Amino acid sequence: MTDRPILLTYRFRKGDTLRYRITIDSLIESATAAFPPETIRMEMEIVQRSLGERGQGIVALSCTTQKARMTRAGESRNLPQGEMQLLLRRTGEVVESRGNLEGSRWGGGHPAFPERPVSLGEEWEGKSTVSNAESPDILVITRHRLEALESLGNYECARILAWSDSGPIQAESRQEFSIKISTVTHFAYKEGRMVRSVVQTQTLTRLSPEEQITTRSTMTCELV
Repeated sequence: MTDRPILLTYRFRKGDTLRYRITIDSLIESATAAFPPETIRMEMEIVQRSLGERGQGIVALSCTTQKARMTRAGESRNLPQGEMQLLLRRTGEVVESRGNLEGSRWGGGHPAFPERPVSLGEEWEGKSTVSNAESPDILVITRHRLEALESLGNYECARILAWSDSGPIQAESRQEFSIKISTVTHFAYKEGRMVRSVVQTQTLTRLSPEEQITTRSTMTCELV
């Protein structure tokens, strides 16, 4: 490990293939008990393959789900295979995404880094957009901090904390939508790849002055 500033950057070579195991646990609750609390679990693997450089530090990635399964109300069912194409800067910023990986929010799975080396305890800011069917897109401003350097498995990792709190945003239907996100990521800075990420999300949709729906979810992503 080093006490010197380190450059956090993704390192993709054409043909590189990584496999991640994803688990998403969600709890949906009504403030007025209009319906009972509901738990949902989604499990899948995502195969991420580098398609090569596209110029200006942008890399094309192909992501495909395998072994996707959802359990809801005690019943499990297999999910269809999903595919997504990403254009990603080496800083982790998603430039463009096409396709859909059901429930995985994989486009937000890569934390964004500054273009300069960072020191332990240093913080920086990133921006992203969250889409919701009932509201306009929400601009999420996320704070990051390089919390520690530590080993995880066979990798020397940077442990990065991230947090954001956005909303409320009013939709055309007069509903209000807000979101809170906190993330702990282990990033192998020598190899330039994410090793583990745990994302905790809380969304609140206010349907009326009396009724609101709260969804809490935890997404765990681990390199296989």
